[in-house]
Amino acid sequence: MHPLISRLTALMPPPTEPPPWEEVPAATGFALPRDHRDFVDVYGGGRTDGHLAVLDPTWEPPFPACPGGMRGFARYAVEEIGGTFAELHAGDPDAYPYPVHPAEGGPLPWGLTSDSDHFFWRTGSASPEDWPVVIWFRHAGPPDRAHFEGAWRPSS
Repeated sequence: MHPLISRLTALMPPPTEPPPWEEVPAATGFALPRDHRDFVDVYGGGRTDGHLAVLDPTWEPPFPACPGGMRGFARYAVEEIGGTFAELHAGDPDAYPYPVHPAEGGPLPWGLTSDSDHFFWRTGSASPEDWPVVIWFRHAGPPDRAHFEGAWRPSS
């Protein structure tokens, strides 16, 4: 194993049991990209260095009214974050050009930072493997987002 991967694994130990990925589509209404599932299988979800949080469908949300597990993940993704971005989209569609998930092309969150930057997949394609990544930078001026086509592809 590469030494940097070993260091990262020490900081983010693998989960004792990977999430039940086969249950995610039925429980949440959507599948997740393979690279995200692989990352969570190896490193787990949660917060790294108190800054970047990677969401996974078995998480325990930090909100008392939000249930844990896949129901909580789906609710957070669609209602909590989705509701906020729906309001922003309605108020300024030029600044927030994407519809809200589960609408076609609507961003589905997969991570966030302690600065409230949000990481999304733009879900317009039928295959999660083809979803581009959109990052909304909360404290940046226009343009306040970055767009990356396609999924992560290792160069091995």
